[in-house]
Amino acid sequence: MRTITYYTRILPHLSHYKGDVTLVTLGPLTNLALAFKCDRHLPGKIKKLVIMGGNTEGVGNTTLAAEFNFHADPESAYVVLEMADCPTFIVAWELCSRYTNVSMVSTDM
Repeated sequence: MRTITYYTRILPHLSHYKGDVTLVTLGPLTNLALAFKCDRHLPGKIKKLVIMGGNTEGVGNTTLAAEFNFHADPESAYVVLEMADCPTFIVAWELCSRYTNVSMVSTDM
């Protein structure tokens, strides 16, 4: 059985639509960092990068001060932010938590 990874699935799309792709990440950046490391030209194929992660006020959702996506794999967050060769936007935890209508009430029956 062949393992299909994130970067082997995304590379053909980024090559085909070179420079036209806005990539939005909603979780830890482990797979994207791996893809950037495996293909040094990949960062140049992305038009814009939008990352949901980090925080601006030092208030976290995993620890008192850490936001989950950056806390789960800080090295990958560093790699992606250093290697990104396009406009990069970080949507911080505070923005996500303040302006959503997601209920934190349990739906267990």
